[in-house]
Amino acid sequence: MRLAKLILRNFRCFGPEEMSVDFDDLTAVIGANSAGKTALLCAIQKLFGTNSREREIRRPDFHVPTDKKPEEMEHGDLQIEAIVEFPELVEESGSSESTVPPFFERMVIDGPGQKPYLRIRLEANWQKGHSPEGDIDSKLQFITSPVGETISDDNRVPVSSHHRSSIQTIYVPAIRQPSSQLRNASGTILWRILNGVRWPEDIEGRIEEKSLETNAIFDEQPAVKEIRRILATQWQSLHRDVRYTDAILKFSSSDLESVLKGIEVEFAPTETSRAYDIDDLGEGLRSLFYFSLVNSLLEIESIVLRVGGTKISRMHSRLILLA
Repeated sequence: MRLAKLILRNFRCFGPEEMSVDFDDLTAVIGANSAGKTALLCAIQKLFGTNSREREIRRPDFHVPTDKKPEEMEHGDLQIEAIVEFPELVEESGSSESTVPPFFERMVIDGPGQKPYLRIRLEANWQKGHSPEGDIDSKLQFITSPVGETISDDNRVPVSSHHRSSIQTIYVPAIRQPSSQLRNASGTILWRILNGVRWPEDIEGRIEEKSLETNAIFDEQPAVKEIRRILATQWQSLHRDVRYTDAILKFSSSDLESVLKGIEVEFAPTETSRAYDIDDLGEGLRSLFYFSLVNSLLEIESIVLRVGGTKISRMHSRLILLA
């Protein structure tokens, strides 16, 4: 499957007249500053972002006409629609099994012998309220009538979270911060990779055992004992809560989640005697490593789709945009 067209109305710099943008296997978006290049990519994220923050509709997403000031606006509405095609249905690509079933019932055809496609539309309304953001309502729906025909309530079907997660956009911005993607926080590339690993049942116990050994080595140092004593004393002198009375200085995590959050990547050999972390690399190499993270995720998911069997297999398709 691939994104074939995006239709925007009243989204950021795109005004009330519908703007249609066609996509091919490789599409370059070229324009002057404030022409809408970033807005176009953000519109796709509003539909298929990998986390709720990317998909959230906010007040600045609503178009403000040139003859009005933002504070003069009382209400607004916007629309983003994606047309998704399925070339694998007419090509011998061998990938139809993993892309067609989730959307089969929502596909549209213009007539006999025509190619099926999918319409996914995001509509949002904004009303001035008592907060700076105002009141915003949004809905994501499948449109099951062909393009150009009148849309009735019967042609609108809410998009479930399962279907929404089957198409996801990975947006690689021009300013890349791979170090932030190395933190195992929910929604990052590394988190999505590690979330599909089948960890052994006894791994928590094994990690705790090893962490106790590491902390015991530091406990043997007199300076560490003194630092711990002073820290605990100062902490207890500043609060009277019966909870959290002990402030324990630890040098090794004892649970899997904490260990994964502390993951780092080092690069060697270097010009010095020590290995480099990601922030020591130049901007060009940091960009290349960001691409490596994205490619690693896609390769792992591709392998899983072929062999089946883990959480990652739930995510069938990707729209990859590089800016």
